[in-house]
Amino acid sequence: MKLILAGGSGHLGNLLARSFHGGGDEVVVLSRQPVNLSSPEPLPYAAFMRILRESWGAPWGLPAARWMLAIGAFFLRTEPELVLKSRRVVPARLLQSGFTFLHPAWPEAARDLCARWREDAPRRRARRQPGF
Repeated sequence: MKLILAGGSGHLGNLLARSFHGGGDEVVVLSRQPVNLSSPEPLPYAAFMRILRESWGAPWGLPAARWMLAIGAFFLRTEPELVLKSRRVVPARLLQSGFTFLHPAWPEAARDLCARWREDAPRRRARRQPGF
């Protein structure tokens, strides 16, 4: 298997690279280089959310006003501009290194994500129950 290790120039990264390489895996280390973790086929946010709602089976979604995003971003300790401003980000370094995505297109990834979330629901509920 080919593994891509981002930030593998430090002590822990070297240990991981040696461990995987010793197991017969091919290891590519992208040291000290920022790596964009995004889909190879980026979408506008509206299309992203439409596909996610379709995958979940939600017939419609409420629009979010700027002030609503600001409140949510405050509690998530992030910036609302991450949703409001568009950036077309492509994982060029990963693709150049030979990384292959299990789900390169969002519709397939969203269906898989929703299916896994539903399958895992009983385990999540059991974890929340107080033990006796």
